[in-house]
Amino acid sequence: MELKKLLYAVDLEDAPHPAIEHVKMVASLTGASVSIVYVLPSETVYESNYLSGEGQPNRIAPTQALLEKMEHFLNTNFPEGVDDCAFLMGKISEEVVKYAHKSDIDCIVVGAHGRIGFRQLFAGSVATEVVKKAHCSVSVIRPRY
Repeated sequence: MELKKLLYAVDLEDAPHPAIEHVKMVASLTGASVSIVYVLPSETVYESNYLSGEGQPNRIAPTQALLEKMEHFLNTNFPEGVDDCAFLMGKISEEVVKYAHKSDIDCIVVGAHGRIGFRQLFAGSVATEVVKKAHCSVSVIRPRY
């Protein structure tokens, strides 16, 4: 399988994560382009606080604070730049999978939190849901303890 397009689903509250180094290594070895997506869970905000991107109902115009977090993340971890950076809103796993499908992504990279408990038992983790639903390969990177 040839990797041309990587997608890293970033959790800006969990950076830095070992998945970042994995994305950079794979991109360096394969020459794949890198896209970054951040999904704001719809249950955490009022949708009226954001503007939708035209033609992409779940793509949002982020707040200044979110833009600054992403800018810091990109400058720190991807100073050479990335191909695309998207802010989405909705159920995280669904939005990541939809974005990957629309963008012809070859591999999605997600970080695992290593949390197991009541919430995961009933809702499943984001990583688990992405693996189940994605049309492409998914790399799940565990944190180092």
